[in-house]
Amino acid sequence: MDVVCFVPPQLVGHLHVVVGEEHRLFIASDWDSLGELIRTEPVDIVVVDPRDGAIIRTAEVGALLQQFPSLPLVIYTTLSPLVTQALVSLASAGLKTVVLRGFDDDARRFRALLERLPEYELSDQLLALLREPLKEVPVVMRRVISRCVRSPHEFQDVNDLARATGFTRRTFDRWMEMVGVSSKSLVKVSRAVRAYHLMRDPGYRLADVARKVGYQETRLFARHVRQVTGLVPSALRRQLAPDEFIARLGLRLRSTDVEV
Repeated sequence: MDVVCFVPPQLVGHLHVVVGEEHRLFIASDWDSLGELIRTEPVDIVVVDPRDGAIIRTAEVGALLQQFPSLPLVIYTTLSPLVTQALVSLASAGLKTVVLRGFDDDARRFRALLERLPEYELSDQLLALLREPLKEVPVVMRRVISRCVRSPHEFQDVNDLARATGFTRRTFDRWMEMVGVSSKSLVKVSRAVRAYHLMRDPGYRLADVARKVGYQETRLFARHVRQVTGLVPSALRRQLAPDEFIARLGLRLRSTDVEV
């Protein structure tokens, strides 16, 4: 889980404790850098405090909700009459999660809340299609494959997957071949699923999506998307509904005789 925040320094300190060593925390220095981090880093959650001295940045928070509706946003703040007024307004704009300093920000409970928020609906649909065949592989492989499908930016290729399991590449491929799942397609397909999810938000450019799912070059990203879906990225949302998209990629992963 990767979290990006723009909150006062005293709240940053507590967020470091909340996030812990097992997750990453990106710290924005202002609203512009927050937007840049959201667009370019593979963040799962954004945490902000709308207070800016005597000013409440309702418009800036509202813009984040509008531009990145699939990115969970948490308000972490201190309650005041002005903040309460802003929260009422933001609730109508789609705000769902508020954590108040000193009331419900106990580190363990706060961490548990954050860990429940990342949006993996499409990734989980793909994993559901693979649930039966993956029952036959070792538990460590199932965990790594789940991690790849949800956070594909962490893996470059099958060699990375094999290393994460502790198996050799040959052993990893043999297990996948035995259960009829294409190890060669797994990273590309996982990236395509995450990209489809991100492209539904108006705040991301194509280059942003490419980088967030693990590509340094937009052209390579577009080529891989076309290889696994048959469509260029700009056509995905127009021509494939989510269920059809996931079904197509599930079939691609079961085509072990074709490398993509």
